[in-house]
Amino acid sequence: MLKYLKKMTRFFVFPLMIFIILEIILRIIPNDYKLKKDYIRTKGDKIENLILGSSHTYKGIKPDYFLQNSFNLAYSSQSLMFDKIILEKYINDLKNLKRVIIPISYFSLRKDINLDEKSDRKYDYYRYHDIDLDIVEFYEIEKYSIIVNKGFKKSFKVGKDYLISDKNLITCDSLGWEITHGKRKKINFADDAKKYIGYHTQGLDDYSFNLQVLSEIERLLAAKGVKMILITTPVTSYYNELLDSTELEKIAIAINDFAKSSPNVEYHDYLQEPSFVIEEFYDSNHLNEAGAIKLSKILAKDITIKD
Repeated sequence: MLKYLKKMTRFFVFPLMIFIILEIILRIIPNDYKLKKDYIRTKGDKIENLILGSSHTYKGIKPDYFLQNSFNLAYSSQSLMFDKIILEKYINDLKNLKRVIIPISYFSLRKDINLDEKSDRKYDYYRYHDIDLDIVEFYEIEKYSIIVNKGFKKSFKVGKDYLISDKNLITCDSLGWEITHGKRKKINFADDAKKYIGYHTQGLDDYSFNLQVLSEIERLLAAKGVKMILITTPVTSYYNELLDSTELEKIAIAINDFAKSSPNVEYHDYLQEPSFVIEEFYDSNHLNEAGAIKLSKILAKDITIKD
């Protein structure tokens, strides 16, 4: 019996040790969340322009093309709700903040908070930004373990790549701009647009929830004397042609009415900006580096003129 127990102990102890070691390695690997949190904590008091939002600003706005100290705190698929949560977390660290830039894309007002609740990324916000989220319950094992959160196969590959090749998970530059979409992607843009439109038309038909979130962000910023800059980033003609004109008008009315409701809000719509050419896009609705530089220069000029 004792011999059997020893065998069983070895059987369970070895996998447990592998699990613990891998978990420790994963927590050491540099990633975008750590980089951005560290920047806010160490240099947040110097930031004048803070860029939030989804991949449209994560890939589309380069902070180093603004005259003022700027930082990109956007992430792929980040909703307005998470923009608000992040602002609430760090607003007191941003002592010199003058403007917050938030994208209003075709899908922004449709975003369903239930999708955030189902997303694995909510654990990254909890884990790396120390944000106590209502949508993360104490009994969810994923909040305590990266391996459980991301899956063993993916976690093992990431850990192996880091140990063997020193490959980390950072996909942005030192100011938070996403660096992996530098050039035009070799794809069929028409097919890519259809794929994205199908994804971007999911969610809520009623905009009231996200408009309320925008209002809460505006009040938070106004209390600190910070300007709220809403922008719609450019898309290709392939994507633009598939947009529902009725919904576009509905979005435009909602956002323009919101912007007019407060002198603290500006809205810059570059959705159909004709100066952007196909060579400046990574895919059907994301800018590449050339496009990001161009948009950043245009926006930097436009917000400066407004001052």
